[in-house]
Amino acid sequence: MMNRNIENPQILAFVGPTGIGKTAIAMELAHEWHIPIISCDSMQIYRYMDIGTAKPTVEEQQVVPHLMIDCADPDEHYDAYRYRQETLDIIQSLSGKVKNPFVVGGTGFYLKALLEGLFEEVKIPLDFRQTLMDQYQSWDNLRLHEQLIKTDPETAQRLHPNDRKRVLRALEVYEFTGNPLSWYHQQHKQRQSTVESLVIGLRMPMPELYKQIGCRVERMMAQGWVDEVIFLREKGYSPSLNSMQGLGYRQINDYLEGRLDYSQLPEIITQVTCQYAKRQMTWFRGNPHLIWYDRDHPHLLSEIREKGRIFWKL
Repeated sequence: MMNRNIENPQILAFVGPTGIGKTAIAMELAHEWHIPIISCDSMQIYRYMDIGTAKPTVEEQQVVPHLMIDCADPDEHYDAYRYRQETLDIIQSLSGKVKNPFVVGGTGFYLKALLEGLFEEVKIPLDFRQTLMDQYQSWDNLRLHEQLIKTDPETAQRLHPNDRKRVLRALEVYEFTGNPLSWYHQQHKQRQSTVESLVIGLRMPMPELYKQIGCRVERMMAQGWVDEVIFLREKGYSPSLNSMQGLGYRQINDYLEGRLDYSQLPEIITQVTCQYAKRQMTWFRGNPHLIWYDRDHPHLLSEIREKGRIFWKL
């Protein structure tokens, strides 16, 4: 299970919506396989934000090494590009020392960046864009889409005629460069080092997941989530920071500034977290290669073990 080719690393990714119980299963498998876990969570990368991000405890990290957590201070800019670069650096450092890593988390865009790379947008001069927008202003959506079919049929096939913004974007790329947007996407794929992956997802009926999320929020509140936010503010981290706008952190800041009552917090945090979980499921369902398992599958662990053995050719 060694990572024999760092340019084409083999990664087993374990994903699913927040609160579904990914950590418990990932911990058991990672401990059994003697491999580290790389977090794929856009909030766990921040230091001092432990309770609200469900970060692995010190005890859990002693059982299984966790990487890509506590990578940045809450006021640092952090994005998918940095996540990809730092994660690939970790994979490089692990090569030849330990077995392939296990990537676990629910931030779909970070996982996509890791596995596929990030497409560098074609830059269009503002004056050219404005001229083109003036030209197409009187065109309805169907006519614009028909124009895109003529110039870039591949992109047109994946865009709905009513998606005017993206249709116009594809048209301006072609008009300015002479190459269709699909050509640039293809070039991007060829430049990026490929990451061989097996992506396994957990799912459960949404009403059950919502109930589970509610219980988790109650536990986090009991563990001192509000005190954690107070500590962050006392260290000088502004409530306006992106990190402090995360799920629950924003609502607790609202409470601390008198905009919410404490009694409202669990219900409101549960509500926004459930909405986020629904968006996560929508994102992951867009991955046709993801292998889904029900969280209460009676043979869940044994089936994932078998998938791992086949994937890593054990």
